[in-house]
Amino acid sequence: MKSLHDLEASLAVISSNVAAYHAGNVHAYRPIAVELRKLLCDTQGKTDNSLLPRLFPQLRLRPLSGNQDRIDEHTLLYIPGRMSFDGRGGSSMSELFSDSAPSLPVEGWLEQKLFDYTTTIKSFIRSVADKEAAHSDKSYNPTLAKTKSVALANNVLAASTILAMGRFIVRTLAIQLVNDSG
Repeated sequence: MKSLHDLEASLAVISSNVAAYHAGNVHAYRPIAVELRKLLCDTQGKTDNSLLPRLFPQLRLRPLSGNQDRIDEHTLLYIPGRMSFDGRGGSSMSELFSDSAPSLPVEGWLEQKLFDYTTTIKSFIRSVADKEAAHSDKSYNPTLAKTKSVALANNVLAASTILAMGRFIVRTLAIQLVNDSG
C-alpha cells in the first residue's frame, strides 16, 4: 500500500513540475529528475530500490526514437526525438520515444545510449538528480557538462530531455494502470 502512495506522489510531483516548467519556472525539471531516479534507477548499496520494477515487475517501456546503432565512439551529440520551437524563444522535445518500436524491459530501457556513446538513460537521470537536483556539486560531471552546454532556444538539453522523460513515464503509467484495472 505504501508503494502505491509513493507512486501516486511521484506522478503528481512530475505532473505539477512539468506544468510549472511550462509556466516559467526553469528549475522545475530538477524535482522531475529526482522522481525519475526514485521510479527507475534508485539503488541503496548494490540493491535496486526503484519503485516501478517493484510495483510492475513485467513493465516494458518504448525505446528511444532514432537509430541507436548510429551512436558510436565518434558521436559528439545525438538527440533522438523532435525539437519544436515556438518562435518566442521557447522549445520543447517530443517523440523522444518510439510508440511503434517493440518495448524493452526497464533495465534494458535504462541502458540505451543517449546523446553519445558513454551516456545512458540511467546515467543521465542519475546525473541530473544526483549532481544538481538533490545535491549541489561543485562542478558538473561529463554528462551534465555536455547537456547543460547545449541550449535549444531558451531551454538547455538537460531540462528538455528530463521533461520529455517525465511526460513519457506519466503517460505510460496511466495506460498501465488503466490496463491493470480493466
